[in-house]
Amino acid sequence: MERVLVPILAAIGLAVVGVLITFLVQELIEKRRRAAEADLSEQKINISHQGIRYDALRQFYSRARLHESGLGLYALSVDGEIVVSPTATKNEWLGLAIDASNVECRRQPKPLWVPPPAFDAVPRDYRNHLLAKLERSGAVLFDDPIYRLVELKIEQDRIAAEFSVDRFFNYRKVSGLVIEELEETLVRNKVGLANDLATLRSRLGSAMKQVPLRESLLPGGRELIDFANRMPQGGVCVMLAIARPSPDDDYMIPIMRRTGRTAIAQEDLTLTPQGMHAPRLNREHEVGLRESVLRELWEEVFGVEEAERGERGAIDAESHPPIRWLLDHPEQITFEFVSFVVNLHQGNYEFGVLLAVHDPAYFALFSEYEDPNWETTLFHRLSSKRPDEISQILRRKDWTPEARLVLAEGLTRLDSVQTSMATPRVLLPAIESSVV
Repeated sequence: MERVLVPILAAIGLAVVGVLITFLVQELIEKRRRAAEADLSEQKINISHQGIRYDALRQFYSRARLHESGLGLYALSVDGEIVVSPTATKNEWLGLAIDASNVECRRQPKPLWVPPPAFDAVPRDYRNHLLAKLERSGAVLFDDPIYRLVELKIEQDRIAAEFSVDRFFNYRKVSGLVIEELEETLVRNKVGLANDLATLRSRLGSAMKQVPLRESLLPGGRELIDFANRMPQGGVCVMLAIARPSPDDDYMIPIMRRTGRTAIAQEDLTLTPQGMHAPRLNREHEVGLRESVLRELWEEVFGVEEAERGERGAIDAESHPPIRWLLDHPEQITFEFVSFVVNLHQGNYEFGVLLAVHDPAYFALFSEYEDPNWETTLFHRLSSKRPDEISQILRRKDWTPEARLVLAEGLTRLDSVQTSMATPRVLLPAIESSVV
């Protein structure tokens, strides 16, 4: 009996030891995975909140790369502190005051965009790695139709733009992967963990030499504004300013932080409404940028879910009470395009818009409708009469590149509009913009 039990017990002991070793190895692997994720999370936060992405993009897009096409970087001076934004623009694209009625948009029938040979020249394994990174991010992605900008003409009092209909994945899974590439190289080079300026500069220099996709598709100014031959996704960024009655006697400007589930600009600070220029049902009617502004206002500020659109799609926005009021009271609003830029983070086109409601009755009537949608984790009401807060928020480093610009340009325009009004509602810090 003893001869039988000994080997059985030995086998059981070995099995138990094996299970224990397997458990301990798995625990060690899991512990290392959690530590790596914590390190990665810390770097991501540092990269975003310390403006490291901005520094990286400014280093990549040097003056030589941009000036050859007449572009420069947007520079903003706020109370004497200069902030340079990773947005490419021209002086004639800033300081605009073009009424929305003078923005002409047409649809140009074109076949779906095909990635250029430069994209195929980037190793397939590398592209697939970036694509897998995007798919693991948890972002909500839909292959919806979008408007691709193909032609643009901006004059002093008029904008003429032509768009073709394309697919979101044609952008996001091709040139849009430069977002993942940028984050990947900054994390791999531990840029977000640099403890001093010399180390930061050294690591940034190394990181921005390891971006073959950006070098192939968006290497400089010529490619950035060659809209007809590339795949620029983009849209509208709106500074909404709603007059509030006494005792505030100001404009309320909503600002939000995007969730980590959005397809682009995850966890960044931005203005609201902001969104892609895209059709929902009627590709001819919705090609106007005005329609995208109203739709995004409807969804992002007043919280109407996309699933609630009904049969007429985005056109239904015009029947929603807060939107209907704006359309019925044009004399009480300023609806102007104030800027155009190319966002260097993704190469997107961005139209900056000021939508100001001057009648305080609007706030009294519709503030209860305010219900930010799922894209928002933070919703802040900025007052146009608090220059210290405006100064502080303009100098933050966690903005989307285009939103800070639109806030500055929108506030400047709003300040000039209020000169004809009986009640001053805007008090600004010292703000001055330029192209460098």
